[in-house]
Amino acid sequence: MKWAHGGEWSEIMTERWSPSSWRSKPVQQVPAYPDQAALQAVEAQLAGFPPLVFAGEARKLKRALGKVANGEAFLEVLLAG
Repeated sequence: MKWAHGGEWSEIMTERWSPSSWRSKPVQQVPAYPDQAALQAVEAQLAGFPPLVFAGEARKLKRALGKVANGEAFLEVLLAG
């Protein structure tokens, strides 16, 4: 299955996500963090916070979007960003 993104076709994510999996992705844009100790302290603090989106919510959205893709439902999703 493929989806359009920015006018190009991309493969849908097939690997499992983990809190550290993003580090294996290619870096396209990255700010300079001259104080690595401060960066690590902030990352550790953020790791202690609850997730912004819970797994159950993501699964529910995925099922709903699957129904839309199959023509079984209308898209009634509020996007914010």
